[in-house]
Amino acid sequence: MTPANPVDETEGPRFDELRALFINATLKPSPEPSNTDGLVRLSSRIMRAHGAHVEHVRAVDHDIAAGHGGGTKLSRLDHHGLAGVLADGRLRDFDQLRGYRFATWCRGEATRWGGDAVMPFAANVAVEIGGVCLTPGDYVFADASGAVVIPAASLDQVLDEAHRVEAEDTKFLTQIRDEDPTTITQGDI
Repeated sequence: MTPANPVDETEGPRFDELRALFINATLKPSPEPSNTDGLVRLSSRIMRAHGAHVEHVRAVDHDIAAGHGGGTKLSRLDHHGLAGVLADGRLRDFDQLRGYRFATWCRGEATRWGGDAVMPFAANVAVEIGGVCLTPGDYVFADASGAVVIPAASLDQVLDEAHRVEAEDTKFLTQIRDEDPTTITQGDI
């Protein structure tokens, strides 16, 4: 590509300590030409002429995790009053998701749109998430520590045990708060 008004690209300041990374966000994989290539080549040539170290990355040529959904797609969950989403992958638009009324758990945030790679195709079927099978009707309890799947048939038993553990913890916390720190011995800890 030749500029319409050629200039001496070596005139001006030096940037020998500068490192530049051009990220070409085209959806066309290498070696297919993209409309961005010409601009990247021209800009790189000018920067190199001024001493800058320049590298190129064509994002589509790398395995960058795509988002399973973002704020717009997942607004449907908020609109329909769902309790949450548990994704065995990344989601996008965390700032937008924080404003919704449902809880969100996923493997991290993605910046890449995933509509060309991830497509919902079934509902109310068994799925595997993180090596665990979930079937319709199962319950998922998740917090900042992780998530656990509770089969629907076990829910009452699991809740009874959770209440027992919670009561035991509350009793123990009360004992700890009532302790006189000056009377604690090594065996009490």
